[in-house]
Amino acid sequence: MHIYVRHGHDQKSHRAKFDDRLSDEGKKKARRRARKLIKKYGVPSVIYCSPMYRTRQTAKEFLKVIKKQQVDGAPPPEIVIEPRLGRLFTTKQRRHYEKHTNRAVRKSTENIVLDQGKLAFRQRVEAQVHSLPRDSVTWNVTHSLVILHAARMHNIERAPHVKYLDTLIINQ
Repeated sequence: MHIYVRHGHDQKSHRAKFDDRLSDEGKKKARRRARKLIKKYGVPSVIYCSPMYRTRQTAKEFLKVIKKQQVDGAPPPEIVIEPRLGRLFTTKQRRHYEKHTNRAVRKSTENIVLDQGKLAFRQRVEAQVHSLPRDSVTWNVTHSLVILHAARMHNIERAPHVKYLDTLIINQ
């Protein structure tokens, strides 16, 4: 089973317009979502996440909850940065990101795929979905358009807007 989760609510402040940190409320809600996912689906074997800052922060909040709830001595799941889970940038957004993002931020997010059209984006998402291990539970922290395309791939009807921390469940 593969669970796709949109990142938590960000605060639109210190970093590039398209890569803000989570708000305090976003962190709190991410921990709440993690508790619900664990209760319903169990602990994931791995957490994949987009290289964007807000998705990495969401994954870290999930991991905090998992570590607190694990009592069997099993190691917590690894967080794996997965560039194929990254968002789609328009040409204007790419220019803005490159112009307004400082070098340190770019270095920490160097796996972000910036220069890509819609077809290549869809192919990237499809490759990620098909690469997931069978017979394991994975959490995939990502963005709205990735979730919408993964849903289309599996003929799952979704509203056109994916709210923060909404999920898509894919049984394989």
